[in-house]
Amino acid sequence: MIDYIATALGLPHLNPYLDRTASVQQGVNFAVAGSTLDTSFFTSRNITVTRLNRPLSVQLQWFRDHLIRTCRTPGACTQRLRRSLVFLGEVGGNDYNNAFFQHKPVEEIRSYVPQVVSGITNAVRQVIHVGAVRVVVPGNFPIGCIPIYLTSFPSNDPSAYDDTNCLRSLNEFAVYHNDYLRGALPQLRREYPRVVILYGD
Repeated sequence: MIDYIATALGLPHLNPYLDRTASVQQGVNFAVAGSTLDTSFFTSRNITVTRLNRPLSVQLQWFRDHLIRTCRTPGACTQRLRRSLVFLGEVGGNDYNNAFFQHKPVEEIRSYVPQVVSGITNAVRQVIHVGAVRVVVPGNFPIGCIPIYLTSFPSNDPSAYDDTNCLRSLNEFAVYHNDYLRGALPQLRREYPRVVILYGD
């Protein structure tokens, strides 16, 4: 999905950070199939996550490690980041996927949204603290339209689907997350008035 978004925006393809043989001349991608929240959050709620889960905190550490490895001085990193676009996400989907596919009630999953959004906004602060001045924060996808959700949660009730044959309740959940995230960004803009922080729909 990140490659699709990059192509649509006319941005270069970014090679993954974990491929140490790949060129990072145009930038680097730290995203992996991980969660925003640490594994302990899910364990305490009886949600199983893969042992390969790499939460956002790990991905941010990779980001900092990359800066240390590729910049000669902290000032050089700051200058590099001032010329860069940091695309933070989409983040949060896997936090919800784990819960939905283990049949947690949607009201319980909605209660995770403040913590997930807090994890995202804290990640924005971290990239700003190391020098980022242009940050895009995308919202969640319309999960009610994603094939795995459509096949995993079919309904015999025609009203469960919207006019595009997507699952209405799941898309309403995605809208709830996105509205919560959008509502958190003005505070970040007040904290960092010289940083451009954009919501990506």
